[in-house]
Amino acid sequence: MGATAVRSFGAMMAVVAIGTSLAACGTSQDEKPPEIEESLTSHPCDVFGPEALSTAGIDGSSAERYDDREEPFQRRTCAYISRDPYSMVSVSFNGLSLSEVEGDSRFTVSDEADIAGHRAVVHDYPRGLQCLASVEIEHGVLEVMVGYQQSDIETADQACSLALQVAEDLAPYFPEHL
Repeated sequence: MGATAVRSFGAMMAVVAIGTSLAACGTSQDEKPPEIEESLTSHPCDVFGPEALSTAGIDGSSAERYDDREEPFQRRTCAYISRDPYSMVSVSFNGLSLSEVEGDSRFTVSDEADIAGHRAVVHDYPRGLQCLASVEIEHGVLEVMVGYQQSDIETADQACSLALQVAEDLAPYFPEHL
């Protein structure tokens, strides 16, 4: 990776880190944080191996494990590079319900789907220039987040399409519960 690519990757990682801390927080300023009913028992960096990542078009060697978050809800995040199109993709396990994600007024729901028997919602987070595919899995939500206007992806539609595709590609490797 050349110096320009490394700087570009570093900039994308910073944007994803900021977005990951902001996007899908599950609560607005005036709402009470959700109650955590169950503890997350797995981490996406550990669950999705080379075969799963390759299937999803993700470079597993680029994995960056983010610090676990416990408040206002549990979150485990792993960020990767997608080569085609070139972008940052993060996968997180979140200890909240899909209805809590759907109820977050910061998101604009753009699509609903069924992914391998799991209810899923695709939504744009325009303030953060990110699109998220949120998949309901026992004890929480698996979330695939793709940023836009920071790499080869220019629009929310492109980001949402990639987020949904990555979620669908990872579906055969979904854990039974988070």
